[in-house]
Amino acid sequence: MLRSMTSNSSPLDCNCFAIRQVARYVSQMYERHLNLAGITAAQFTIIAAIGRKPGVQMAELADQLVMDRTTPSVR
Repeated sequence: MLRSMTSNSSPLDCNCFAIRQVARYVSQMYERHLNLAGITAAQFTIIAAIGRKPGVQMAELADQLVMDRTTPSVR
């Protein structure tokens, strides 16, 4: 059940805000390290998915990564 925000609440009291903040921090950390290899976190995700299943079809890859079917071929 969601806890309602009151006038005394801070955005930091919100679980959704906290989770999104942590996700941004982790993404930034990955971006910093992957930048040294010349790739983005999005590119790494695609490379890792292909590495787990070599020969995967574009449509299946897009479904696994929850993206539009044309997105993996654009980059």
